[in-house]
Amino acid sequence: MNVTIGVTPGSKAAGSPVNVRASGLQPNSPVQIVVHSDPQVIATSQSDGSGVVAIDAQIPDGLPAGPHTVVVE
Repeated sequence: MNVTIGVTPGSKAAGSPVNVRASGLQPNSPVQIVVHSDPQVIATSQSDGSGVVAIDAQIPDGLPAGPHTVVVE
């Protein structure tokens, strides 16, 4: 899995792009990108018949300052 977040550590993340490219997933299964601290789903998609997914999303503009985790479920 490859997850890219377009932000430099220590800088403001709100509004930054998030790009997920993953393979080896269960074919034709739902996939979500969730920002944790106060969990927010920022994108949903579905893996293809080969278990591959590509999702482009954005960190919400209203995300408060502080540490956060981006999770692919």
